[in-house]
Amino acid sequence: MPNKVLISRSPVCEFIGIMLGVVTAKRRLGAACVFLVVFSCLRIFAMIRHVGLNSIGERRVYTGDAPQTILTLCTTFVESELRIPLHAAVVKNWGQLKPHIRPVLFTLNMTSVLSTMARNHGWDVVLVTSFNSHHTPYINNMFEYIYNHYKSEYYGFANGDILFSRSLAETLGAIKNATGRKSVMVVGQRNNVNYHEISSNDVEFWQPAKIQKYMCQYGKQEGPLSLDYFITSPYGFPWSTIPDLVVGRERYDNYLLLMSIYLLITTVDGTNSIDNLHLKGRDKTLTHFDLDVKDKKFNEDAILNFGRINFADGSVHNCEYFTRTRKVDISIQRKLKWESPKYFEKFQSNIKALMEHNR
Repeated sequence: MPNKVLISRSPVCEFIGIMLGVVTAKRRLGAACVFLVVFSCLRIFAMIRHVGLNSIGERRVYTGDAPQTILTLCTTFVESELRIPLHAAVVKNWGQLKPHIRPVLFTLNMTSVLSTMARNHGWDVVLVTSFNSHHTPYINNMFEYIYNHYKSEYYGFANGDILFSRSLAETLGAIKNATGRKSVMVVGQRNNVNYHEISSNDVEFWQPAKIQKYMCQYGKQEGPLSLDYFITSPYGFPWSTIPDLVVGRERYDNYLLLMSIYLLITTVDGTNSIDNLHLKGRDKTLTHFDLDVKDKKFNEDAILNFGRINFADGSVHNCEYFTRTRKVDISIQRKLKWESPKYFEKFQSNIKALMEHNR
């Protein structure tokens, strides 16, 4: 699809609105407010510099040509001989998504084969310093690290066996245009492919331009409870207030989505527009199911220590918004009959009251 994302409002319209705001502000609130409005004007001019006209000359589109990073995306790898070729494909794929996607690898071994390969493909490699007794990294600390060390529009984690096309950056550009400064949580379903089959047919299957083709040709979409990536706005999720959760173990995906709904964070299902391939072996081989892990229930135990929860509500079907790929852009649409789980209503009313009080 074209590398274009429709901007919901023209910068010219924004500029006119701000000029009207200057007049109103001067009459009502004085010089201090005028200063803030003029400062906003300068931001609009900066945005116009990165916006161009399409061939019609009327619709303004974000072309993705500006070199800024829209997403800092982190992951971890399983350092086993069987998985090195699989993770190597991810290293090459994410490296090709720069500069719009900044890949970051968290590792326990800074000199391993995969760590060295990642650095050679333009990744940042960070030593894991916070993990459970089985040396499985905490996702909370990973997000807090990338929040504090990198600047981008969004921050995310994806499992180390997921390939993406450039539709990932395009979708986030559309979400940014639609939601502005709102806190968001973007999730989506994965598309399973047999690594051995696809790699035997094409040694460069990992190229971003080929992901959509192979997703349609080989991909089998996983169910709505299987979420392999999480993307938030800067400081958009309160990681320090939830239990310490580890990557690659069950239940944390559903819990994070459920908590986002509970905290009135804007939730977006990106399944329809974010092309991806989940690399695995035949049946459930080359997945966490064939690993001899001792902490399989770590996340579930940590979450249930806080109280009972219905993990089935942490489904993409319960996201408030969804994305949709159209001929010239990606749209963000709200589900017509969306509502949060009934048992959240009492607690959410308290959150809404607090938000109104703090305005």
